[in-house]
Formats: sequence, C-alpha cells, structure tokens
Amino acid sequence: MKKAKYSFVTRGIIIGVMIILVLFGYRTYFKKNTPHVFTTENPHKRTITQVVNVSGILAIKESFEVGSLQSGIVQEVLVKQNDHVKKDQLLCIIDTGKKDTEYREAQHLLDKAEQEYDYQKKFYHRQEQLYRSGQLSKNSFEEITKNYKKSHEDVKASQAVRDKKKMEYESTFIKSPTNGIVLAVEATRGMRTTDLANLKLFAIAHDPRCMEAVLEVDESDIGNIKEGMHVKFVTNSFPDRVIKGVIAQVSFTPKVTESVTFYKAIINIDNSDLSLRPGMIVNAKIKTYKANNVLSISGLAFQIDEATVKAASKKMGVTCVPRNKKEEMKKIQTDKHDAIVKYVWVVHDKQIVQKPVIIGITDNSYWQIIEGLSESDNVLLDIEENTEVIDDLYKKAAGGAF
Repeated sequence: MKKAKYSFVTRGIIIGVMIILVLFGYRTYFKKNTPHVFTTENPHKRTITQVVNVSGILAIKESFEVGSLQSGIVQEVLVKQNDHVKKDQLLCIIDTGKKDTEYREAQHLLDKAEQEYDYQKKFYHRQEQLYRSGQLSKNSFEEITKNYKKSHEDVKASQAVRDKKKMEYESTFIKSPTNGIVLAVEATRGMRTTDLANLKLFAIAHDPRCMEAVLEVDESDIGNIKEGMHVKFVTNSFPDRVIKGVIAQVSFTPKVTESVTFYKAIINIDNSDLSLRPGMIVNAKIKTYKANNVLSISGLAFQIDEATVKAASKKMGVTCVPRNKKEEMKKIQTDKHDAIVKYVWVVHDKQIVQKPVIIGITDNSYWQIIEGLSESDNVLLDIEENTEVIDDLYKKAAGGAF
C-alpha cells in the first residue's frame, strides 16, 4: 500500500510539472509575441540624386516654314517631300492672274520719268548760264529749278514703284531659303494661296543631322533647371536607347495649357545616323542636384498622420508627444531663412515623439536630412491605421509590450 501511495504522489508531481511547462511555453511563445503594429527605420547615409522628369518633342534645330507673299493659285509644284534642295531653288509658281504686267508698266513709267529728268537737267544748265549773264529773270530761273528738282524726285518715286512691282512679281516664284531637305509639302496644284502669315506651303530643314529636344518643364520645377545640366532621355520609338545631352537654353517665355504653365528647355542632339525624326515624343530625366554620403530617411516618414498616431498610442498605452508646429516652424525659419522643415515621429522607450527636421534634396524615395536626426533615431515609417485591429491584436497579446 505504501508503494502504491508513493507511486500516486510521484505521478501527480510529474503531471503538475508538465502543466507548468505547458503554461510557461504558451506564455513565452504566444502571450509575449507582440504584434508589429509599427514599422520603423534608422536614418542611414546614402548618395541622393535629384532628378526632374519631363517630356517633350524632337525638332529640327534650324528649319524654315515657307509661305506665299501673294494671293493666287498654285500653278506648278516642282519638289516633293525628302528632296534635297539648294538655296534659291524654285519650289513652286503662283499665278496671280497678272503675271508681270504691273512690273512692266512700272518699268515703262520709270523710263518715262528718267527721260523727263534728262531733259530738265540739260534745260536747267542752259538756263543757268543765261541767268548768270543777266538775260533771264530770277522768277523764271526759280521755276526752271523747281521743275528740274521735281523731275529728279519723280524718278526716285518711279524707281520705288518699279522695285515694289518687281518684288511682287518675283515673289510668285517660291524659292528655298536655304540648302537642305524638304520636310513637308503642303502646296498642291490648283490650291488657292493667301498672303496670311499662317499659310505654310513647304517646310525646309537646313540640316536634319542637327536636332534638338524641346522639353516642357513645369513651373514648379523650372527654378531648379539651369543651362549646362545633364539630361538622359528616351524616345517612344526607341525605348531602349538612352540618349545623353546637356541643356543649352532655358526659355523665359511661358506656355499656358489648361491653366498649367510650362517653360521650354532646349537640348542639342547629334542625329548623324538620321534615325531620329522631328515630332518624336521624348521622356527625359534632368539631373538637378547630387549629394554624396548624406544622412537620409524614407519619404514614408513624412506621411504619418498625427491623429492615427494618437489613436494607436492610446490603444497601446504609450505616450504620444506632438509638437507646436506653428510656433516651432516660425522660430526655425527665422533663424534659418532658407530651411525647409518637415516633421517625423521618433519611437523612444514608451514614447512616440514628434520631431522637426530640416531637409535637403530628394530622389522621390529618400530625403536628405540636414538637421534634426541621427543614425540612432528610430523613425516611424508606417502604422496600422485600423484602431479596431490594434485593439484586437493587443487583447490577444500579453502585457501589451511595445
């Protein structure tokens, strides 16, 4: 009986120890497994390159749009697209219905005026001798002098009219303004032309090997764009071909489209292989600034909502310490006029403290930290915004350990 009693006691002790071990294991592996409600990151050093993404279009660097100075009908078109032309080569002929009649009439009137001038000149010199010898009255000589000068002015006026009619007639022969290649032919035989400035008959490229990318930079970025900055871009036609260039010109003239203001930035391009064509769309990256080995933090740190932090902190039983941002930012910007200030949340012991930081450049993923953080700071990047989920997680977790 005594042996059976000891056996029963031993068995009870063993069962009790096993229960204690099970409870301890449960507490260790389940009760203390606090859920990860916060995501944090320590600031670290990296190289940040700030770029501006823009789009634009390719164009021939030096091209000419050729129109007509005369109203009429296109009589003949003498070139076609992609033809190589020489300066002053005839492109087309405009029929005004007058041909050279007005020019010939003006030339006839000029010839008549010159003949009258020759007569008046000789007559004046003969009468001048008589006047000097006292054989001609002063009034008569002044009248002769007036007619002589008038005939000279008539010649000048006739010359001007003749030159005008000559230019009008010659402008019916449309010629190339430069050596180059014909990009576009808008003129067709029988087409009616006007002297309006917006009527284009031909487009001539001086040298299609010399092109430019015309980029449209948003007004919010134009302040960072300078001549000499390096650019990389691709075209929709050759998405795998990266073309490098340098900004040659930044325009001061705005272009407003649907209440959005853009400014042009020009990049010179070598198109020696003639693979690029005007009108191609380009997508470019302009490198504006680069900072090597600087302290940085993810941009997610600036997107944490204060109300969410307060709600989560209350559920978790930790202290939330916000800042008086208005007064604090005023003081910082008074001391450092050019400082750009943002706020982050730093986790420390049982507190989540809001801190101001002075930032520098960004690559749209990471921001340069100039002042306000160190590599040891535990910066909040993300938080579970559903407070019901937080409450449920911490009801299941032991102690609510942070």
